[in-house]
Amino acid sequence: MALTDAMTSPSRLSALPVELQKDIVELLDIPSKLALRITNWQFSSLIKPPTHQDLLAAERSAWAMTRRLFACQDCIRLRPSREFADAMKKGPKGLNGKEPHKRFCIDCGLHPKPRTTRYSPGSEMEVMGRRYVICKFCKMYTSEVGCVGSGLCGDCHASCGCQCGPTSVSMAPRSGSSAKKRKRARQREYEDEWDLPECYDEHFWECYDPAD
Repeated sequence: MALTDAMTSPSRLSALPVELQKDIVELLDIPSKLALRITNWQFSSLIKPPTHQDLLAAERSAWAMTRRLFACQDCIRLRPSREFADAMKKGPKGLNGKEPHKRFCIDCGLHPKPRTTRYSPGSEMEVMGRRYVICKFCKMYTSEVGCVGSGLCGDCHASCGCQCGPTSVSMAPRSGSSAKKRKRARQREYEDEWDLPECYDEHFWECYDPAD
C-alpha cells in the first residue's frame, strides 16, 4: 500500500483516533513508514524507528533492489551500493547469502563503534571495482594502492624502496578476450550503481536518528 493512498490529506490522517492511525501504519510498506515518520512529531512518536531486521527485509523489496540499497548492521541504515565494499554485496553477506546481517558499510568499517572490530590498518578492499587500502603506515584510506597485498598506499609503498610498481605480477592485468569481457561486464554493473534518481536523499530514506 503506497503512502499517498493512506495519506491523501495529512490533516485527516492526524485527526483519526490513534488506534486507527496504528492500523493504517501497519498496512504501509517500510519506505512509506519511513516517509510518514518524518512528516511531524506525532508520527515520529507513533512509528518506531526501523530495526536492522526491518531493513534486511526492506532491502529485498523491489523498491530497494531497483535502487540497489543495502542495510548496514552498525548504523542501521539503507545505503546505496557504492557505500559498501564489493565483498559485502556478494557471497555470504550478499542478498541471497547466509550472513547479510553481518554486512557493514565503508563508513562504519573505517569508524567502528566501540568494542567492535572492522577494517584495520593494512586492509585492502574493492569498491565499485576499484581497489582501496587503509595504509598500515600512514593510516590513510585511499585508492592509491601500492602492491596488491602490501597494505600500503602508493607513497608509503614507494618510500619503502620497492621497485615493483604497477607492473608487478600481483597487479598485472589478465590477458585474453575473456578477461576483457569480464571487465566490460563489471564496468556496466558499476555504472548502474550510480543510476539513482536525483531526488534520492539517503538520509531521508534511512530515517535514522542517533537520538532514538
